[in-house]
Amino acid sequence: MDYLTGYERPLLLFYLLPISLAAWFGGFLTDLGIAVVSVAVSMLSDVAAGIPALGYWNAGMALVSYALFAGILSKLQTLVSELDRRVQERTAALQREVTERQRLDQEIAQVADRERRRLGQDLHDRLGQHLTGTALAAQVLKDKLATKSAPEVPEAEKLVRYVEEGIDLTRNLARGFFSPELEADGLSVALEGLAENISERFTINCIFHG
Repeated sequence: MDYLTGYERPLLLFYLLPISLAAWFGGFLTDLGIAVVSVAVSMLSDVAAGIPALGYWNAGMALVSYALFAGILSKLQTLVSELDRRVQERTAALQREVTERQRLDQEIAQVADRERRRLGQDLHDRLGQHLTGTALAAQVLKDKLATKSAPEVPEAEKLVRYVEEGIDLTRNLARGFFSPELEADGLSVALEGLAENISERFTINCIFHG
């Protein structure tokens, strides 16, 4: 194309395309070699087109211009690559951080759920059984007082009612933290504990057969 246009209209800008591609994908040294080849091809085209005298000064200035352009473009490509590498590293770090946070959140949720279940289990199996045994003892006391027509019977009835209200409150609290139905042996364990509590408090043989 440079030959077809003649030496009167040099196409120096035409050679910037291969120089730019070489600088972006091949590096500065490769681009410098393309610049030298481009200047040589331009000079040969001028000779073939019948130029009276070669302009070595113009060719040298073109080579220097190509080299400067190649250096600037190569530096720009290096900066872009470095920026892209940093972006990728930062993105990977953020992804690792998000994954770690998700793992910690899941672990915290599991620990909180275990503690919630343990608290509900303690309320249901321990405090609930204790209050149930206390209610039975209060009921027995009330019945004995009623047999003797003692004046303390109303107070004993209040005591029984208060303990039963405490049992209901404990069950509601336990249900909010833990549902024994969700555990395979939750109800069996609770009934076994209740039977043991009754046996200890009233000195009777109370056994639960599940």
